Amino acid sequence: MIHIFYYLAVQLFSRLSMYKQPEDITYSVKYFRYLRDTFHSLESFDIPRHQLMSCLVRALAENLISGSGDVIQDMEEMTALTYGILIFESETGISTDGGRDAIMSFSVAAFATFSGDNPQLPPEEVIQVLREATALIPDSHDIAIDLSRCLATRYGKTKVINDFKEAIAIADSRRYSFPRRYSNAGAGKGDMGHCTPCDAPVNHIC
Repeated sequence: MIHIFYYLAVQLFSRLSMYKQPEDITYSVKYFRYLRDTFHSLESFDIPRHQLMSCLVRALAENLISGSGDVIQDMEEMTALTYGILIFESETGISTDGGRDAIMSFSVAAFATFSGDNPQLPPEEVIQVLREATALIPDSHDIAIDLSRCLATRYGKTKVINDFKEAIAIADSRRYSFPRRYSNAGAGKGDMGHCTPCDAPVNHIC
């Protein structure tokens, strides 16, 4: 039963890239949440918990970017989950493709949510997780630029000079390395094309 729910959630998420059906990601999020909230010893079913959390972050990011999600609830949930993934990777030294893709997906969702013509004020928790992600993955120019953009957005609304200085310092340090996401022709601010599908088998760590 648990494997069926997990497999279905993964397949719905993977199918989104082909068929672009909003209900696929809605149900994927629903099933991932059900597994997380109902079964607290997923490892006994050969489903590493951090693998499930990574898939849930990516599904929430897609849901939010597509406009189907609850901005406040989904962003708060993603922030907490992504922080947990960062802690897991930094404490264990285990780096997985699924975990890194989840961190990147969170970064994309933060950029999409807190930029544009009339962006919301980025919460400190989001900015702090982006800082932690930049420290853990220092060669990711995408995450660094997303952090800089969130800081710039917050400065525009609060006029806190430290945010301005940090945003400028990050942008200046990355000025010779244009992020992959923004160098792709036709890529929008919510493009997640650099993330691999969450289609790992049940007993495989993403």
